[in-house]
Amino acid sequence: MLCICGRGHGGTRIPSKLLHKNGVFMGTRLNQSADLVPPNKMYEAVQYINKFVKYKGNYTWDFSYLINNKPDTKFTSLVNEYLKDVLTHREPKGWKLPESTFAFPWLVKMFPDIKYIIWSRHPYDSIFSNHLTDNLERWNINIPDKGFGLKMKRSISWKYQYDMVNCDKQPKKVLHMKYEDFCMHPKENTKILGYFLKLKLKPVKTHTNSVYKWKRSDINFNRFKFLKGPMEELGYDDHTQ
Repeated sequence: MLCICGRGHGGTRIPSKLLHKNGVFMGTRLNQSADLVPPNKMYEAVQYINKFVKYKGNYTWDFSYLINNKPDTKFTSLVNEYLKDVLTHREPKGWKLPESTFAFPWLVKMFPDIKYIIWSRHPYDSIFSNHLTDNLERWNINIPDKGFGLKMKRSISWKYQYDMVNCDKQPKKVLHMKYEDFCMHPKENTKILGYFLKLKLKPVKTHTNSVYKWKRSDINFNRFKFLKGPMEELGYDDHTQ
């Protein structure tokens, strides 16, 4: 089994659709973004788990409860209900839902032996479009101030999800991939993905017009300096000077 984790509007539909077209069971019902639906039970699990995360200041959070405790019955029952079709299906199988990223540490503890695809996209490109994960308060996530504009909220959400994925030790079986690399070099990266999953995959068509579109924008990105650390760790540019 596999799980694709990545922010909304991060391009996670690309690997999900690719796997679906190559015969991987990604759920009985998929929406146009190739998310496993209905998502309600996972939404409830996310709203539950994030009540245990505390805001520390300076766009950082305390994830120690999730790190030091195992998933409880309420969380596991909600996730199992959401994944019931996937869990009972034969391999190869998996799922994708951007909101799953909000529960990453406990998903790894709940499913330590499955494969995880961590999908990243440059944060400046991830904040152009609206997504459900922009409103962190909806997911019971503590945020610094409630007077932010949309792009700042999206940036904070991107940072929160990045920190959530990296707050604890990584899964035993994990592959990190970038939206930009996959769009620019689909054949090569499809091979990398196939090797990781031990599947022979046929590539799908990708487009490059949305790659690094922030460089063609007149938005002032200097106000998002709290993203600099994660961007450096991911190898992304920050040509805002």
